[in-house]
Amino acid sequence: MATTLHIVNDTATAQQDPTGYTAAAVLRWSHRRGGEAHCLLQLRRATPHAVDAPLIDAPLTDAPLTDAPDTDGPDGLVVVASELRDNPWGLWLTDDVPGWTGAVLDQLVPRSVAPDRIRWLARHGWYSTYDPAGPETLTELEPDWDGHRFVDDMHRHRLVPDDQARELAARWRLEPVDVALAALGQPAPRRFGTDGQTDLVAAPLPRRRIAAAMLLTDPAGAMLVVEPTYKQGFEIPGGVVEDGESPRTGAAREVTEELGITRTPGALLVIDHVPAAGRRTEGLVVVFDGGQVDDPATLVLARDELRSYAFVAPDRLGEYLPALQTRRALAALHARAERAAVYLEDGHPTGETPPV
Repeated sequence: MATTLHIVNDTATAQQDPTGYTAAAVLRWSHRRGGEAHCLLQLRRATPHAVDAPLIDAPLTDAPLTDAPDTDGPDGLVVVASELRDNPWGLWLTDDVPGWTGAVLDQLVPRSVAPDRIRWLARHGWYSTYDPAGPETLTELEPDWDGHRFVDDMHRHRLVPDDQARELAARWRLEPVDVALAALGQPAPRRFGTDGQTDLVAAPLPRRRIAAAMLLTDPAGAMLVVEPTYKQGFEIPGGVVEDGESPRTGAAREVTEELGITRTPGALLVIDHVPAAGRRTEGLVVVFDGGQVDDPATLVLARDELRSYAFVAPDRLGEYLPALQTRRALAALHARAERAAVYLEDGHPTGETPPV
């Protein structure tokens, strides 16, 4: 299905005006899960400062974000995509970042703007499927451009603090979602609690990233690690658990997608609470036993996600993995040997280990 872009207002024709390039549109694209999805887009021309400077925890009183271009480098764009809850269930915005960012690049972004000069954000609120009872939020996305398309790493999604999100929305002159849709001649989004999908309006709940991984070894006991294409170094096979998915299902899906093999997760080995640090968000990592890989030739790497793999002896894991993942991997191997799951915090054991 071809991607279509519906633009109604005059500012969406890539014209210059006193506030810079602005546009609003409803984007429809073929979601990777199947079916057509749509979202509201609001674009603002950005100065080099706005594209290059840190967004989160950066002073908001420095150079303007969307004023007339300066001379320090090429201008770029800020793209804010608002998830709409009248999408079919499962077609979430952050679950197909490569799909909709690629559609925006093809359909709306002027050719003079390079892909690496775009700052991407997702907007959620009462109009969204994700946490509609919570406050309106902005999440910064950092998809990498590989020369042909955007590649997304959900570990790099960062929630913008509430006070900064409000300030940025004002600076970027982001209209409320229902107002922007009305200007485009689109119906107002359904409000949470009024559409029969829920009878309760819950208080905002904490958000926490969950990732699931699988321990796979060869007959000699060496551990399988993989090298992603979108970041440096190696890691344990696995990935972020998607909305509506259990960690066990997520681990199985990631192994199938990345390695081309089907494995039913075995015993739970590790639950690791990872605190926020720098650009990393707080989360939980769950590791399951994936058993033994007898023939490495059965592994078929997803080349858009993985560059290579290696089977590494336990005493050499520190040469391949970051310190946190090395601690977690060794704990998983120990848990398998002892037949006892372990709870970790930042990769370190704490408390008692429940039996498997």
